[in-house]
Amino acid sequence: MMRHRIFVSLIMMLSTIFFYGCQTTENSLSFTTHTPLQKQILDDARMKLVIPDEAGAKLALRQVVAAAPLPGVTDEALLRLAIFSLQDENGSAIALLDRLNKEFPTSIWSRQGEPLRRYLAQLKTLKDRQRELATLKQLNLSLQKDNRELKQTLERLKTLDLELEQKIRR
Repeated sequence: MMRHRIFVSLIMMLSTIFFYGCQTTENSLSFTTHTPLQKQILDDARMKLVIPDEAGAKLALRQVVAAAPLPGVTDEALLRLAIFSLQDENGSAIALLDRLNKEFPTSIWSRQGEPLRRYLAQLKTLKDRQRELATLKQLNLSLQKDNRELKQTLERLKTLDLELEQKIRR
């Protein structure tokens, strides 16, 4: 199993070198890459998604997002990382999608992520309302209990008042 992973990693690394190592320019063939580091890290994250290596892909996407914004790279990484973050309860997916819309408003990745952002915002609102409803239900139960106790006390006072009136009449 370990040899298989090493073999797959070696194949992926060699294929990356093969596909990105030779780049043609207008006048000549160049054997150096001129792609930014963030682009290379994003490509690495994509490959890790194919393996699948979710933890490695998340780490690579976080590195791209933490670097300086680069159109076409950071925006894609933000959307992919937001999708990975959907399971998190801390709202990081919404924050990532908000950042995507703010920094790259005309990006195709922003347009693709917008329905998800709206859905998550509505879901957050719904959860907030459910929490508020649960709090109000607890408050209502507490008030009902207090109301019952006050009714019982009032009935005891009425009984005592009637007994007192009867004693006075005798």
